[in-house]
Amino acid sequence: MGFNYRSFDVDDLICNTFGALLGYVLFKYIAKFVTFLKAREQRDIDAL
Repeated sequence: MGFNYRSFDVDDLICNTFGALLGYVLFKYIAKFVTFLKAREQRDIDAL
């Protein structure tokens, strides 16, 4: 066998790490936004 069967590229590692970080940050912002909307909705209901 003249080739390396199990190898990885550093750019794959960087892209996967960046993608995971980006997904985490987006999740946190979306969760905060949803919490804000729910609080606003509850505040509107309480004002009635």
